[in-house]
Amino acid sequence: MKKFYILIFIIVFPLVLNAQYSAQDLLRMGEAAINTGDYNEAILRFTEHIKIMPNSSLGYDRRGTAYMLLKRYDDAQKDFSSAIQIDSKFSKAYIDRGILKTITEDYPAAISDFSSAILIDQANSSTYVYRGTAYLKSGNLTLGMSDFNMALSIDPKNPDAYRNRGVVYFMTQEEKKALADFNTAVELDTSNAQNYMERGTFYYQENDLKESLKDFNKAIELNKTNPEAYFRRGFVNKEMKKYSEALYDFQTAIDLNPGNKSILDPEIKQLKDLIR
Repeated sequence: MKKFYILIFIIVFPLVLNAQYSAQDLLRMGEAAINTGDYNEAILRFTEHIKIMPNSSLGYDRRGTAYMLLKRYDDAQKDFSSAIQIDSKFSKAYIDRGILKTITEDYPAAISDFSSAILIDQANSSTYVYRGTAYLKSGNLTLGMSDFNMALSIDPKNPDAYRNRGVVYFMTQEEKKALADFNTAVELDTSNAQNYMERGTFYYQENDLKESLKDFNKAIELNKTNPEAYFRRGFVNKEMKKYSEALYDFQTAIDLNPGNKSILDPEIKQLKDLIR
């Protein structure tokens, strides 16, 4: 008889535990899990939320974000599309699906989603930055520049707009304007490693290796797991004849992203020969 009661307790207890959370509780718990980087836990919580509220466009959108952060792109795509199907005026779902499409390099689809979001909410500066970035990555500098300018007309203190517009200026050989925008991006957001990355790249191309190294050092200080920062700093160190430091950077870039191996192996071999 004792075993029977224990079995009932074991079966019923988890059900009681889950029943104590409301749909809003589960949504908040999922957000907390995303903020701490526990994306699998976030997916579990958002899934429980969706079970209670099957027509929650926000639940699908947030779970899609967790899937995207785990690089489960097909699952993310399904959830973002479900959110849009439930609420065709939910601009954030279009934005998040557009970000996904940008990551997967489907730029026409990304531009379409960002454009849909803009039709719903024309006052969101960030959406223009996202669309401008998709235009930039697809090679359309003119439309990219137009979107970055629009973003800044809405929010003159948007650091992402300045950074990306700086990239366009640099690509069109307007160096002074590029540097001015990179400086403004850094001033507006000193905690964003990408701002230092782009300015460091600018300095490298202008052969100002000392300033370039400072910016890449700062970028790595802010984000020690970004392989691109080590990749770029490695070339700066190599140009400065800091061969041991360059070797470390290139090896770290490979460790963090094995896809860099084919590009950097010849560099590593050359550095080892120089160090001997």
